[in-house]
Amino acid sequence: MGAEMNKRIFTFIFIILLIIGLIGAFFVYRYNKATTEYYWKDNTSTQKYEKAGYFALSKFLQKQYKDTPVLYVKSMKQFEKMTAKNNNALLFVGSSRLSDRSFSDKNTDDLIKWVEKGNHLYIKESAYINKKLGLKFNNFPVKKLENKDIKNACQKEYDDLQQYNSQFKGFMPKDFVKNCATNLSIFRLPENNQNIFILETPIEELKHIGGFDIRQTPNIISYAQTADNIVTLVRVKKGKGTITVVGTYEILSHPEKPIDADKIHINRFDNAYFAAYLSQGKSAIYLMSPKGEKQTNKKDKWPLWLQLFIKHPLPATLFALLMIFAIWQQIKRLGGTRQYDDKKERQISAHLAAQGRLIAHNKEEYTLLCEWQNELQNEWQRRFGAMSATRQTAVLLAKKLNVAADDIELWLHPIPQNLRTNDLLRFVRSHQRLRKKQNE
Repeated sequence: MGAEMNKRIFTFIFIILLIIGLIGAFFVYRYNKATTEYYWKDNTSTQKYEKAGYFALSKFLQKQYKDTPVLYVKSMKQFEKMTAKNNNALLFVGSSRLSDRSFSDKNTDDLIKWVEKGNHLYIKESAYINKKLGLKFNNFPVKKLENKDIKNACQKEYDDLQQYNSQFKGFMPKDFVKNCATNLSIFRLPENNQNIFILETPIEELKHIGGFDIRQTPNIISYAQTADNIVTLVRVKKGKGTITVVGTYEILSHPEKPIDADKIHINRFDNAYFAAYLSQGKSAIYLMSPKGEKQTNKKDKWPLWLQLFIKHPLPATLFALLMIFAIWQQIKRLGGTRQYDDKKERQISAHLAAQGRLIAHNKEEYTLLCEWQNELQNEWQRRFGAMSATRQTAVLLAKKLNVAADDIELWLHPIPQNLRTNDLLRFVRSHQRLRKKQNE
């Protein structure tokens, strides 16, 4: 009855989990379909790591400056050959295809020398380049401040993009203005003091990556800062050229899905204008993805089962719970096993064999009980000496053996013949308890 009830409970729980899993999978499918239905036509998600993360940027700059070559560079050796006779060229250093590390110290020194001759560089901050340029990159406490210029720019962007909500469901999140106001930076053009707005690293990440301390930084041309006065982009003069140092590569990159409204990318606010501003009047524009260290791409380093949990958390969790429940039920049904050494195993085997003979051959019951009695009495005499068949002896032995006195006394007296079934079971159970205590 109990086994049947457990089976019914297990079946009921299995059906409930299956229904929940199917409902969860349906909603995940609907969500993924709504958010991943629209992709770049030329598959920029696969180009992101191959072309410095600036595939969309290259397309944009090629349209803006048709007479200026926009070229990809794979290594410093190739870059040095291509720029041997260049002057007033611009290099955008993108995210590494293999790691976050950009260049060796020697490569950085070579780039700085190239800039000093009259060229321009856009690169992510690092401890070495910060030291070479006199920059300080620290962690700052984040305060919740409100900048009206930033808030107005976010509201205008939201109003302008409302038209796409009917075409692309969920294109503009409801909290867009609030999130935008904390993610936007103001960059002032030094030529005309005009403010432009750059979508920067989210303020939550700034708590970890920090910002630039420009109070003692030499040769500053301009910088971008958030509503909380955290400087996240610095442009400095170096020799005859300039270097723009940023806190993240993402400012001029593009999202893998163009309808992701909360991603950092070139197609929102003035980010594209900022790239065009840096590129205007340049003799050539280079896009480079440094080799970095030899390690697995971040997108591919996770094992397959973990990727499944990341992409489909609800169905994967339900499946894992179901598997754990099924394994637990199987373990519960089979029970545990106990490992014994050879001596104990022989004793237990002999004991079980004797019990089997006793149960299977009732005529031999008296003989087997006598054998058990002789074994027990011989063992007790060997350990504690001669003894008498009294209650006092049974109590003394029980204390020494840590067993019940009734179990000892049962085997001190002669065993009667023609035992009834209940009496026979009393001897068998007593013998089991004594052997169990002996083997502990």
